[in-house]
Amino acid sequence: IDRAAILGAPHVRVFAGDSQGQSMDVEQRLCIEALEECGDYAGMKGVFLGLENHGGIVAEAAELLKIIRAVRSPWVGINLDTGNFHTADPYGDLAACAPYAVNVQIKTEIQARGQRKQAADLPRLVRILRDANYQGFVTLEYEGAEAAASAVPRHLKELRKLLRAE
Repeated sequence: IDRAAILGAPHVRVFAGDSQGQSMDVEQRLCIEALEECGDYAGMKGVFLGLENHGGIVAEAAELLKIIRAVRSPWVGINLDTGNFHTADPYGDLAACAPYAVNVQIKTEIQARGQRKQAADLPRLVRILRDANYQGFVTLEYEGAEAAASAVPRHLKELRKLLRAE
């Protein structure tokens, strides 16, 4: 948090981790307590904390939202990674979480539960962000099979066009 503040970074990404053999309720309570304590400190520095939907105790939207809604700090939100929900309805989960996003990482692929990876519907992802009135940064996190040197410029061009469109 201190380094982010010195650098002028508006946000720090946070990972909740995996259950360490305790019940989900215990793990969630510990996560909430830690986020509240760290959120208070981050707020004093003007830095948001973004709990990323990155497996473990936040692998699904319901668990992530339970934690975020319980945290009593306006400085804690979600670092929304569009490729990290592997549920039956990743787009629905992203839409449910988008109102709490403090940062968004767009991936070019999405994988629903029981299905193979497929190209992400970038116009749909941008629409989800617009519907949530998201105002923060959007980054491209590329992990596809195609060479990054050719894929990234193409995806950035499309993403910029979509984000600028009204």
